[in-house]
Amino acid sequence: AHDPGAKTEAEWVAADSNPRDAQMAENLLWYLRQHPAEKVICWGALPHFANRVEVLGSEELRAYRPMGRAVKEALGASQVYILGTLAGGGTHGLPGTAGVAVPEPAAGTLEASLLALSSPYAFVSLKHDAPGRQLTTYAIDYQPLAGPWSEVVDGFLFLRSVAPPHLAAADSVAERADSTVALAAVPPPPGSLNPASNRAGTTLRRGVAAPDVSGVRLVRGVVLDQRNRAAVPYATVLLPGQGKGTTADANGRFALPLPGPTKLQIRSLGYEIASVQSPVGNEELTVLLTAAAYALAEVRVATAPPDPVAILKNVIKNIPTSYEQQDYATEVYRHDRVTNFDTLRYEAESVSRLRVLGKVAK
Repeated sequence: AHDPGAKTEAEWVAADSNPRDAQMAENLLWYLRQHPAEKVICWGALPHFANRVEVLGSEELRAYRPMGRAVKEALGASQVYILGTLAGGGTHGLPGTAGVAVPEPAAGTLEASLLALSSPYAFVSLKHDAPGRQLTTYAIDYQPLAGPWSEVVDGFLFLRSVAPPHLAAADSVAERADSTVALAAVPPPPGSLNPASNRAGTTLRRGVAAPDVSGVRLVRGVVLDQRNRAAVPYATVLLPGQGKGTTADANGRFALPLPGPTKLQIRSLGYEIASVQSPVGNEELTVLLTAAAYALAEVRVATAPPDPVAILKNVIKNIPTSYEQQDYATEVYRHDRVTNFDTLRYEAESVSRLRVLGKVAK
């Protein structure tokens, strides 16, 4: 039956989302209370994550209380950073659609100023560089809104051109025919302020079955220095003969999925190689590495210059004992962070998988 309290798209106003935003804020705050040591990144529509939208001079926004404001008030302004996005051109819309053209920014708007820089993207720090400054942007619903935007967001990420997300392409014609399902009528998610009307003929990719991982469990461990129990950062954890493994983090901790009790080999520069058996239960594995003692051979000082040919022949002769002969794979963790005083300018984390070829051709 039709809900008599339901509103049409024309009747819907931003404040109608207040109960939803309040619940979303409570959900996020509950999660943060359960994980107080974690840094949490949330992705969503800017109006929901914004702070004090009532300062923007929109009559509709004056009664709106987004979740971002509730979270900031609960945690404190210094504990939450709201990053909005701006578009200089392109199209916007639902995934898989052609989208609607992004309006051309009017002269004097923040988008117009950023377009003049001829850069594909830019970061604008309002919190530190433009507090209280009156700006006009199209950040909400692609409508120009003026006000002290530093009270709404802490910064903006500007993209010169945007486009709607697109569905992943199928690997073959047969897969496309099998993986596309037509739905008669699917209610799309509500827009940033007003809910979109129902659209028919929406296509969705059918889910792909997950691989069978029965019997595989995640083994966690920590690599420590045997002398002082200090963490050994970025140690390499290998499965001998299988070409698989991982790398410990900066605190010496690692996690590796294993099919059962397995022999592991742990290596780190300056330490002897350790071989251990993974635990049978769920207990954490502690690996103690012993500092390597290197005994130097006798050194002879000769007056005659060394023979380069003889040196190279000796290097080639000792390849089997001087270099790793077994292929293996490892993961490399990288964390880049660039700050300007108290302003974070750039931060990125990445994990790369490398395959190292042990045998060297003569």
